Amino acid sequence: IISHLMANEWREIQSITSSKIWSIGDLLSSNERKEIIASFLSISANKFDVAKVGSKLSIEHKSSNADSLVKLKSVQKLMRRVISESFLSNLSKSLATTDSYWSKDIQVNNKLLKPLSVDKFLSSPNRIYLPKPWRMSLKELSLDNIRNLRESFEKAYNCMCFVPRMQFSIMNHSTFIPPHTDISNKIATIILYLPIDEIQKSSMLGTTFWDPINNEKKYGQEESSLLTSDEQLIFKNHYSPTRTSFQDETAILFFRTNNSWHSFEYDSNNLGPRLSININLLYPTGPGV
Repeated sequence: IISHLMANEWREIQSITSSKIWSIGDLLSSNERKEIIASFLSISANKFDVAKVGSKLSIEHKSSNADSLVKLKSVQKLMRRVISESFLSNLSKSLATTDSYWSKDIQVNNKLLKPLSVDKFLSSPNRIYLPKPWRMSLKELSLDNIRNLRESFEKAYNCMCFVPRMQFSIMNHSTFIPPHTDISNKIATIILYLPIDEIQKSSMLGTTFWDPINNEKKYGQEESSLLTSDEQLIFKNHYSPTRTSFQDETAILFFRTNNSWHSFEYDSNNLGPRLSININLLYPTGPGV
C-alpha cells in the first residue's frame, strides 16, 4: 500500500513497483476537496460519457458538461498549480530519472516541461475562465502544422511542451479498467483521489500497478490498448498487482512508458461512487490532442 505523506512533499515511492511512482502533497486542501466532491455529486449521470469497456463515467474539462466543476475556485487553483514553474520544475526532474521515451530530451538538453500556449489556437471566448494552456484546441491543425508549431515553441523556450487535459471520473461498483500502459503521446498522469467518507479513505479503491514477476518484462505496448479477458489471464501469470490506498492527502504521479501497466477494479464491497480527478500531460503530436 502506498503510504500517506505530509503536505508539501514530493517523494518517489521506490518499494512499490519497478515503474517509478511519486506521491505529491499540497495540490488540494481539505476544503477544496469538499467543494469539488459536492459539485461532483450534484451532476446528473447522463452528463458523463460511458466507457465502452468497464463502464467508467467521465467528463473532460473542455466539455460544457464539466462547467460546474471547472468554474470552481478550487479547480481553477489546481489548474494553475499544475502548470506553475515550480511544479513543472519538480515534474521535469522526476521525468529525467525514468526510462520514459520523453526523459532523454530532458536529460541531454536540460529542458523543462512547459505548457503549449498560442493565442491563435485557444478555444472560443465563452470559456475564457479556463487558464490559457487549458484552452488549447488543436483539432483544426494538420499533423505537419502541429509539428511546426511545436518545434518553434520548443526552440523559442528551450523546453519540452505539452497540452494539459483534466478528466473528472466516476467508477461505480463492479466497473473496471483493464490493464494498459496509456496512449503513446502521454507524458505523465496525475491522479487525485476524492474519497467521500472515512470508509472510502481506508479502502483499496486506488489504482492497481503491475510489476513483472522476477523483473522479467514479458509484455510492452508501444501504443496502448486495453487487454482482453484472455490476454489478462496470460498477463497475470507474469505480473503481480499492487493497489494504492484511496487516500486524500496526496496525489499520485507516474510517467508513461511501454511498461507502465496499471488498471482499476471495483471488485470489493460497494462503498459508493469512486471519484477522482485525472490530469494528463500530452505531447502535441496530432489533431486529436
